Amino acid sequence: MRLFLVRRIKVEGYISSDRPADWPPALAELAGHVAAGRIKYRETIREGLESAPQALVELLHGGNFGKMLVKLM
Repeated sequence: MRLFLVRRIKVEGYISSDRPADWPPALAELAGHVAAGRIKYRETIREGLESAPQALVELLHGGNFGKMLVKLM
């Protein structure tokens, strides 16, 4: 923070819910990037409801990459 003060760097936040009209075009553009492989994402998937408790433990201990999902058959 000292560097921000010394160099008078401006820090500003952005809250996406302030501009809901921007969401539909942004989602369409992002979906195109994902489909083309320009944006990659990682997720951890556990199979079956019986694995949900262990998935929660892993999630809380940082044992996942990206989203933690439990796939129900």
